[in-house]
Amino acid sequence: MCTCQDPCSAGMRRAKSSDAQTPGLAHSSGDWFELPQTIRRHVEHALGSPVVAFRRPGSVYGSEFAGVLELADCRMVFAKASASQTLVADYQVEAAVAAALPRSVSSPRLRLSVSQGPWQLLCFDAIDGYHPNRPWTREDLTSVLASFGERAQHLDPVPTRLTDLRTIAQLIAPTNKFTVWRDLAKGEQRRVRLADLPIWVADRVEQLAALESEWESAASGRALLHFDPRSDNQLIDEDKRAWMIDWSRACLGGAWVDLVTFLPDVAADGHPVQQILWIIRWARTLPRTRSTPIWPLSPDTGWMWSVSPTPLHRGSTRVAQRQVR
Repeated sequence: MCTCQDPCSAGMRRAKSSDAQTPGLAHSSGDWFELPQTIRRHVEHALGSPVVAFRRPGSVYGSEFAGVLELADCRMVFAKASASQTLVADYQVEAAVAAALPRSVSSPRLRLSVSQGPWQLLCFDAIDGYHPNRPWTREDLTSVLASFGERAQHLDPVPTRLTDLRTIAQLIAPTNKFTVWRDLAKGEQRRVRLADLPIWVADRVEQLAALESEWESAASGRALLHFDPRSDNQLIDEDKRAWMIDWSRACLGGAWVDLVTFLPDVAADGHPVQQILWIIRWARTLPRTRSTPIWPLSPDTGWMWSVSPTPLHRGSTRVAQRQVR
């Protein structure tokens, strides 16, 4: 174990061994010492210090390996690795984005990206923080909303090195996630049926379909989007600064999109979404049509309804109710 009395800097943020967190994988079971030896040697050589301890984070999703590495010189880094073809592709996007992010954006700094055989491994600064509490507290929400404004300011337009990144339409259109209302309006079946919807929704499916049909043009733009701003992809440190992690879904679009896709989470916990939009000055630039201030939520709520195994939380339905009035 590390015996340093003072944190070693070397440009890396020191995390408390008991608190360091980062994006990860709730179902990961791999141990650092079970990774291929050639990868472990590469990482230790590149970081300039051997790994003396490994700790799994409390909540992370999907890779073969994820956790905090403690180095002999007392530094800590978060590492994750996978040999899955799909996750490797995600990690490559995440590495490219992380390497291009300006320091003005609160996101863990990428320290190392290793491609070896079928494996892809990423190392980031370990952040001493916690995932926002659910239901959302006013304090955590204030921190996270400030980070949305930070990214809207510094990532629009996208950093030069990422101008060729996929657009939001290229990422989403092939999945048919945002065609739910139009499919239902045409009588086609999705995982949700028109008969399963509340009357106030079913009676307005044509209107929702019309709003949904405009999402690609409305969401276009040259801002860098995270596009997966769930609470478990955010960390709040002791200074109440919110850090965004896991940029594997990054794409280009309108600067307001991340905030709008985040709002259903907030509404589900009873917070006043429209008041939030009004308070945040830059959010007032949201595209408006048919006197509907948050109409871009239409495709997002349609998709949520189609994949939810149970009726949506009443907080989420309040968003849609306001949207179609």
